[in-house]
Amino acid sequence: MRTANIGLLTVLVGTMAASSLALFGLSVLAADIIEEFDITRSEIGILLAVNTAAGAALAPWLGRVTDRMGARRSIIALLLVSAVGLAMVAVAQSYPALLVGSVVAGAPQGWGNPATNKLIVERLPEGRRGTVLGIKQSGVQVSVFLSGATLPLAANGFGWRWAMGGYSFVAIALTVLAATVLDEAKSRPSPGSKAASRSSTPLGPMVITVAIYAAAMGMAGGMINRFIPLFAHEELGYSTAVAGLVAALTGLLAIGTRIWISRFAEIRGATVAPLVAMGLGASLTALMLATATTVGGWILWPAAIAGAFSVSAWNGVAMLRVVNGVEPDSAGRASGVVIFGFLAGLAAGAPVAGWSVDRWNTYGVAWGAALMLGLVATAAIVSPTSRGSRPVSARADEAVRRTA
Repeated sequence: MRTANIGLLTVLVGTMAASSLALFGLSVLAADIIEEFDITRSEIGILLAVNTAAGAALAPWLGRVTDRMGARRSIIALLLVSAVGLAMVAVAQSYPALLVGSVVAGAPQGWGNPATNKLIVERLPEGRRGTVLGIKQSGVQVSVFLSGATLPLAANGFGWRWAMGGYSFVAIALTVLAATVLDEAKSRPSPGSKAASRSSTPLGPMVITVAIYAAAMGMAGGMINRFIPLFAHEELGYSTAVAGLVAALTGLLAIGTRIWISRFAEIRGATVAPLVAMGLGASLTALMLATATTVGGWILWPAAIAGAFSVSAWNGVAMLRVVNGVEPDSAGRASGVVIFGFLAGLAAGAPVAGWSVDRWNTYGVAWGAALMLGLVATAAIVSPTSRGSRPVSARADEAVRRTA
């Protein structure tokens, strides 16, 4: 692989990882934060919720900003905002200050996909995007791994503030890398460009249906992925260590499945069928979880594998459908709308599932809701309005055949 391609992939993965570092960092360091600020678990939940909500609320606007600024400037700005947000969390002296830092650090969550998708559209032709989209979507899983593997150790040795602040410097280093690797000439929109003239043009029903799909899958994922470990421990009698392994299995497999399914979709020249399969896979995962207390805890392991192929793997294919289904000048805006749907669903999923467990003293309601959400996602993506606004070009078809 050429050095330029390695640099591009590093920037893409690093940007996606940096966009979500604050969320996972706050989760991993929750015990230290609770102890220092004497706050409740509910207040930690609010801290995490406002982080995701900020990204969701800002995503459509940040998508428009990306189309106007170009990918290079957007990625550099995103990484700087991430660095500032992480630093604000690290130096916060009160809970309100933590909330403000969490909001600032949440903005990159809504910017990561528009900026990186725009970069892929600018640098790669149709037919060569699927694998790269899958790899860059795995940047979030890299963030999960890094947060869990390094932050507890760093917090034990230097304190949680230095641990979180250290990643602020990582974001700055990534900013320098992006500014060095990316050629500004390829990412600078000209005044009066199509991006500006189309900023208010409706994106079309395809983008809306993918956003609905993303919202349903995000909510289902928030229910399933956030509560599998607790369900395994409380309802099935697994130890916390084994319950954690179930979640780890899903996360580890998701890195590979995102890449493989995205490449498969591009080689086959079709995104609807994989998205349908993953929507139904989400329902299957929820069904297996719903039957676990009856058939036995063993079914938790195939459920985790099914989740890795569905609720944790659809992002790359959905993004491929969006960037290949709209004009290049609208790639950032379209991605922003879809990521708004995803983050909104993700933010709602865990609280709704937690409330249902507290209300009815069973996980069955949450699993039933996740099953229905998988079916809603499937229905959205097969609806007659889900077709793209433009077909893949003949040249792209030829490129797909060459990569097969």
